[in-house]
Amino acid sequence: MTNRVTLPDSETPASETVVAAPLPVLDAVSKLGRKWNLQVLRCLASGPTRFSGLQRQLPGLSSYMLARTLRDLERDGLVARIVLSSNPSRVAYRLSSIGVTLNDSVDVLTQWAKRYGDRITQARAAFDRKPQP
Repeated sequence: MTNRVTLPDSETPASETVVAAPLPVLDAVSKLGRKWNLQVLRCLASGPTRFSGLQRQLPGLSSYMLARTLRDLERDGLVARIVLSSNPSRVAYRLSSIGVTLNDSVDVLTQWAKRYGDRITQARAAFDRKPQP
């Protein structure tokens, strides 16, 4: 299902509409585009991992942000929280069945970024050197 969005400017006739991407697509791209989400998902792709293990693998990520990221990914059904023991309470995180389906796509995106990252950096530098109007 797509959403039809009427363009807001006065030059566009009220009957003219633009077909927007389906909301689930926009939501998924927005979610995965957040700074730490893909990195956490990549770490969990190798199997269940405790919170401290994720912290070691992601040295720039604060405890607060890791907890928030895990909670958001769990809310979206991409990550599952596993209780390992009850006394003292120990938990680990793993990809859910939906989260596992992202592995191939994340691998493709990672390979694309490795392949074209330098070219993007060069394009940015060239753009920044040009006089701006």
